[in-house]
Amino acid sequence: MIASQVLATFAMLVASVIGTPFHQIARDDAVTTLDKPTVQPPAVNLDEYLQLPSFPYEVTPWDNGKINYACKKIFTTEDYKLEDIEMFHVTYDDCYMPWVMCRHKDAQHTMNSTAHAIASIPVGMRQYLRHVVVLPKDDPELGPDFYNDFDSIILKGNTSLHNIIAAIAKSLGTYGAQQGNGYWNTQSWLDAYHKDTAVLNPTCQINEEENFAQMTVVAIADYQRPGTWEPYRIPEFHKIRNQVQHIRQDLGKHFEVGTGNRCTRRPLEDSPVELPGELPPVE
Repeated sequence: MIASQVLATFAMLVASVIGTPFHQIARDDAVTTLDKPTVQPPAVNLDEYLQLPSFPYEVTPWDNGKINYACKKIFTTEDYKLEDIEMFHVTYDDCYMPWVMCRHKDAQHTMNSTAHAIASIPVGMRQYLRHVVVLPKDDPELGPDFYNDFDSIILKGNTSLHNIIAAIAKSLGTYGAQQGNGYWNTQSWLDAYHKDTAVLNPTCQINEEENFAQMTVVAIADYQRPGTWEPYRIPEFHKIRNQVQHIRQDLGKHFEVGTGNRCTRRPLEDSPVELPGELPPVE
């Protein structure tokens, strides 16, 4: 009895230090589960057409030797040295709290280019982002990689804005939709998917979560500038119209931009900050 109480107390202490893991997202090596074809040609990078407004920001590098647990965890699991971490935070004009970020000293994205990319994410969506971790590209022969780990996004190489939006979209779909089970699992989303005859690109074919994330990229631009995609930029847009319109209708309030739009909350707690040796070990 005493032993079990001790273990329970220890678990609570660890959770308070590390933070409760709300949402971990699978990497893109999952088994394909959707059988719809992609539009032709597949839209894998829509950066040149997004044209999202960027909000003013200030980058503040850290010089106190401290790091946060999220960065320690990712650097450790990705087999990078902790001494190569560059910590910084970014304060955007549309939110009262800064976002803590880190990068590897040899990463392609700089502090400023990272901050600039995140500045393009509407604050109603950005508020569900915990941290940004920027790493070098894994292999010179491979393209950039990205994923979402407990609502922190990990960017490798010159990750496109398209994929940065898709990574954050997974957190939006978990919290912003207020469904409790992932927006991509709701019957209304599945109905919209089944009404369409295609998906955006091969990443969408992995599963509904990835499909929703990629479709959100299209929905943001279409919400802010209706008609962005037809008839030339996505020639077969009509094949994915129901999914895009469904996201616009249900989540469009998170895509609003303008001087009157500010973050109303930051629901996800920041990862603890200490000197590297004072943070819990990475399991």
